[in-house]
Amino acid sequence: MIKPAIVAVGYNRPAGMKRLLDSIGNATYAATDIPLIISIDESNRSDEVEQVAKDFEWKYGTKEIRRFPERQGLRKHIVQCGDYSEKYGAVIVLEDDLVVAEDFYSYVCAAHETYGDDERICGVSLYSYGFNVFTHFAFQPMPTVYDCFLGEMVVTWGQSWNARQWKNFKAWYFAHEDKLPALNPRIPRDISGWTRSWGRYFASFMAEQGLSYIYPYRARTTCFSDFGEHNKTSVPLTFVQVPLMHGCPKEYHFGQYEDLVHYDAFYERVLDEKTVIAGIPGNEICMDISNMKTSAGGKKYVATNAILPYEKIASFGLTLRPVCLNVVQEIPGDQIHLYKLEQDPIRIWKGNRPKYEASHRRLKYEYHDVSWRTMWFYSPKEFWSRLKDKLAEKLTK
Repeated sequence: MIKPAIVAVGYNRPAGMKRLLDSIGNATYAATDIPLIISIDESNRSDEVEQVAKDFEWKYGTKEIRRFPERQGLRKHIVQCGDYSEKYGAVIVLEDDLVVAEDFYSYVCAAHETYGDDERICGVSLYSYGFNVFTHFAFQPMPTVYDCFLGEMVVTWGQSWNARQWKNFKAWYFAHEDKLPALNPRIPRDISGWTRSWGRYFASFMAEQGLSYIYPYRARTTCFSDFGEHNKTSVPLTFVQVPLMHGCPKEYHFGQYEDLVHYDAFYERVLDEKTVIAGIPGNEICMDISNMKTSAGGKKYVATNAILPYEKIASFGLTLRPVCLNVVQEIPGDQIHLYKLEQDPIRIWKGNRPKYEASHRRLKYEYHDVSWRTMWFYSPKEFWSRLKDKLAEKLTK
């Protein structure tokens, strides 16, 4: 049975490290030979972080404290933490703004046992997104009878790799270090701006190799996003908080790869050929309901909330949740459109940071209780668009 080493990653947040270690200590384990490594990058508070590490009592195996004498930076630090997978067979990497669920360890072990040899899987995510971090629309993966789904979204808030998965990424990383293109149409454009993040490299690796993480429907980590490398505000960014799994199931229900719901790097559903929409096999349709993509990836059709200058094959409503089912079940309406593409790219962004389009109907769908009167708070442009629709409705009566 695989027994991943747990690596707690720290820098200059002693309170965050204590919070993480306490949650690790309070979790449930079926063994007492689990390695814990506390890896500390050099900072003006490293002494405090190291003292927290020394004070923590680990009852379930060996405890190792590694402190770097010189600043590594987050990307280099994480890469070195991943290397523990070579020694222990697998590793769980947790940064110090996280806490873990009670069953996080047994969940990861079970997932590796099931999918660890599958060449299409690049790791196990402990975090589970509640929203699209780029558009801030809700992300609701379609529920199934299984405990997990496939996701190509990059995760930096709790992840695990076995030795094979990490070896593949590391070889790719050193071949592409500091050689990534300025823009990559296969990943969200925002990621290209993550110049100091290891996540940018892993996202590019996944896209190039066509790989997915195993994602839990119920999160085994959640993030406080404390002040640090990627949060320069003094207030924790609580919008990244997600509910943690509570309790320890006796067993997990994992399905075959082909049976799992699949999402791409843009949080969009990946359809298979068995799903037919308006007479078109799903594997020919690029799902772009959030209007984020510049490329259809070679597919002949696109389903989007935007108005595009192409032949419209069908239109669907925006009333069913999760949002992908409006297309999959062909809900009647005129909010999501299926176009036959005449060219690729789908659209071209201007400027460094794209502004993702969203009609007032999409905003109202997302925010549930936002009336047209309060739409002004979210978007004056969409307020006037909604008001125009209301007036048109009255004139036609």
